[in-house]
Amino acid sequence: MECQNTIKNLKVNKNKSIGEIVVVVEGESEEFKLLKHIFVDLFDYNYIPYKKSRGITDIMQSKTNKNSTVFVVNTNSSSMKSLLDPEDFKDNLYNLIMKDYQRSLKNVPIYILWDRDHKSNTKKTVLKCLDVYRNSQDNNYNM
Repeated sequence: MECQNTIKNLKVNKNKSIGEIVVVVEGESEEFKLLKHIFVDLFDYNYIPYKKSRGITDIMQSKTNKNSTVFVVNTNSSSMKSLLDPEDFKDNLYNLIMKDYQRSLKNVPIYILWDRDHKSNTKKTVLKCLDVYRNSQDNNYNM
């Protein structure tokens, strides 16, 4: 019940600019729909989805907040295992954003969202990923 009370008191500042962020997800459908709803419908941020199977689809340009851009990228497989080679993953991500958008990942927070499917994301895999990607700001990557 405490969670319900917290949600009732949640205040959303739609005028808050977040700059540029990258959100990495495992899936290719539901995650993109949910993040689009949050970042486009609720906050009116620029939204650039990149699906490994189809490339960039349905870019949404903000009418009110040009300074906030969310890149949503899915992993190579529906498992966190594809993130365990951080240099390869970050190189591919950097090339995508640099080539297509002429933007650097330097100082850009990278958030990784995953589900709790114990078959595809074992405890060992999750712990390894948490060790590699300690926090969103310090992506420890020199470009």
